[in-house]
Amino acid sequence: MPYLFNTRDANDFDNWYQQFSNRQIIERENRLMFDMLQPVRGEHVLGIGCGTGQRLFKFLERGLTVTGLDASDAMITAAKNNLGNLVDLHHGNPEDLPFDDNSFNLSVMINTLEFSDNYKRVLEEAARVTKDRMFIGIWNKFAIKDVRIQIKDMFPNISEESIQFYTSGEIKKHLKHTLGKVPIEWKTTGQPGEGSDSMLGQMIEQFSLLQRCPFGTFLGISVILVPSFRLRPLNLKIEKSNEALAGAV
Repeated sequence: MPYLFNTRDANDFDNWYQQFSNRQIIERENRLMFDMLQPVRGEHVLGIGCGTGQRLFKFLERGLTVTGLDASDAMITAAKNNLGNLVDLHHGNPEDLPFDDNSFNLSVMINTLEFSDNYKRVLEEAARVTKDRMFIGIWNKFAIKDVRIQIKDMFPNISEESIQFYTSGEIKKHLKHTLGKVPIEWKTTGQPGEGSDSMLGQMIEQFSLLQRCPFGTFLGISVILVPSFRLRPLNLKIEKSNEALAGAV
């Protein structure tokens, strides 16, 4: 059974987000996401596991049409409070998305797989409803920093047993199995020293080659998709005329 966030979890995250240093963490992750996803004004993006909607603001600022979905009623309520009518919000299961094939230009999943029962199914559903590009953001299993400290600060009432951690290799392997030879790229942020006020910390943030370091706290994976369509067999009845039957004889 996947962990479903409650009202206390939603409040904990929004309170955590109010602190400047924590917003800086999210901003670094968002910069990585936008750099890899390259959204274009006017495109339609789906946030799968959108939480309280804080990350969706950035897509609105860039002129995208935004839809959000979360399995938690409490998170959707919080997102509605934060976003009002600016975003089309849905309560639903990421493993069984209530949208047609190829409905969105882009889809984004950030810390969604960690709380899912079947991460492979979530990836497959995201690929089904997305036409162009996907972005997957996860807490890095191989991070040098102890990512569990950040998670405990963000969600103090969630047990570690409720969270699943994955590697880039696991995610990429299933994407290739499902989608074939599509372009897949990974990068990280949250390197040691990044975000500090020191001169070294500022240099680290500007050094793009460090995004290829596999030990950052946050791992981003982007996928360029080839549109696909679900094929269903049609049960058609073919009636032969008497003349056709006579001719066959």
